[in-house]
Amino acid sequence: MDHLPFLAHTVGGDKVIRMIRFVLMSTLTLALALEASAGLLPLEAGNFWVLRDGQTGETLTVRVGQRVNLQSGETYHYLTGYAGEYAIARENEVGNLVAFQEEGGAERILAGFTEPANQWWTAHGRACPVEGQTLEKRLPYDGPGVRISRALEIRYRPSGCADTGVIAEQFAENIGLVRRVVNTIAGPRNFDLVYARVGSQTIETPHHGRFSVLIDTPAGENAYRVTLRVDTGHTPALRLRFPTAQEFDVALRDPAGTVLWRWSDGRLFDPVPRENLLSDSWSATVLVPKPAEYANGFSVEGWLTGAPGEPKFAATASLPPPRSVPTSDRISSIVLLPPSVRGGEGTVARVTLEGPAPEPAVTLFLGTSSPFVAQVPVLAYVPAGQTTVEFPVTTVAVGQPQEVTISAFSGGKQANAVLRVTEPDKGRTNR
Repeated sequence: MDHLPFLAHTVGGDKVIRMIRFVLMSTLTLALALEASAGLLPLEAGNFWVLRDGQTGETLTVRVGQRVNLQSGETYHYLTGYAGEYAIARENEVGNLVAFQEEGGAERILAGFTEPANQWWTAHGRACPVEGQTLEKRLPYDGPGVRISRALEIRYRPSGCADTGVIAEQFAENIGLVRRVVNTIAGPRNFDLVYARVGSQTIETPHHGRFSVLIDTPAGENAYRVTLRVDTGHTPALRLRFPTAQEFDVALRDPAGTVLWRWSDGRLFDPVPRENLLSDSWSATVLVPKPAEYANGFSVEGWLTGAPGEPKFAATASLPPPRSVPTSDRISSIVLLPPSVRGGEGTVARVTLEGPAPEPAVTLFLGTSSPFVAQVPVLAYVPAGQTTVEFPVTTVAVGQPQEVTISAFSGGKQANAVLRVTEPDKGRTNR
């Protein structure tokens, strides 16, 4: 500002001094505003952020794609994972994150970094209308990947839809999104930054090992075999502290997020704190009961119950649906037990379908090539879920051996079996 008197003298007037000062101060004010929002979500192709829910292990990835140059002269980037399927986004002149609306050609706010503090504004790009509020005071953020003394927080509230979805986000300059809080039926879930690539900068949570939940094929009629596993890959081994003798827990949730079963329920654990040395790998296997009624969305969560301050290990896996065998009304075969009888004796015919019978049953149409020698019922029924049915075959006495074809028809397919009817024993007398 020392050059102002010279400028004023050259131009010749105090009004010019005040005008120049006003212009410079206005420029400085705008610069400070832009500095306050700069890099809150750096839009550069290749940048991405991975956030993870420490309780379930579920992850959220926000990624910046290629540049998009529009006829307006503005430069945007494809942004996926932040709001909806994708957005064509940029940081506008006042520092807000905005998206170009292909229908209408207008820009709408995705994140109001510089909106008036503590006032509600419309946050676009969500599945249903949402309002955001940018807090005036910066708040500290202490997560698994980074610690920030002054993070910008935006809080959200639904407007005209169910009370679920994003309820808060925190951003840090030159880093980006560090936390997203999502409200679910099971309660709020915190997604914290665990990995990011921003320009040449890489942010990574200290590696303590990989934790996984594996669901094997059913171990029995009413249970799944679930294995929790930690692969540390560390030398020396990882030492973990536990507040009690309990090292892990497992929960079964329905599609609504309700816990249907928990491994630790009803179990007693020694309350004495303990330590466990995890070498190359650690695992535990439990049997999780099958849900009484199955629907898509059931999940199994597993986690280590380490002491506060210890590394978090958690993961979730979808429960595989029950194995379903296709039903069928088509006949696979028919056999006679036995296939040869003396006239006047009976036998049994067994029909097998290609698969379990559908609801309520499969109707078989039965027949015989010689009803005067061998007789069968007109119909037989295979109950739902069953694959076989048996029906009786009766015969009459014959003077010489006879061959009779016993048939069954269903589902457009017929199966036949040949019954041999022989003469009665010479010494037998019919009474």
